[in-house]
Amino acid sequence: MVSLCGSLFRVSSEPSQDHREHIVNTRKYEALYMVSPTLTDAEVKAIADKFKAVVEAQGGTVEKAEKWEKRKLAYEMAGLKEANYIIMLFESGATVPAELRRQMRNADEIIRHIVLLKEDVPVEA
Repeated sequence: MVSLCGSLFRVSSEPSQDHREHIVNTRKYEALYMVSPTLTDAEVKAIADKFKAVVEAQGGTVEKAEKWEKRKLAYEMAGLKEANYIIMLFESGATVPAELRRQMRNADEIIRHIVLLKEDVPVEA
């Protein structure tokens, strides 16, 4: 970081306040969403990439975004008896999950979705 002090420039090796806030304010999340079973693997990957881009555009980082598996549903939804599940693990600030939920809610190809905060659970001995 460079600051102007009188007529001299001073260089600091400390991270900026914005950088520290970014490190402190990020949390890990998991998004699980379902799409039609009639979609091809390429179409499912395109949908996963679309929502991965949403997280990255908002300043988050995606650890994993991939098709999980095709599963039979417990009950019929939107006339479907099975669906492709997609899982995405990401780290971001608090505003990103809300934007992701909003875009998933408005996307026609998404049958159901859930975005969860991943909490570290301590392991007892």
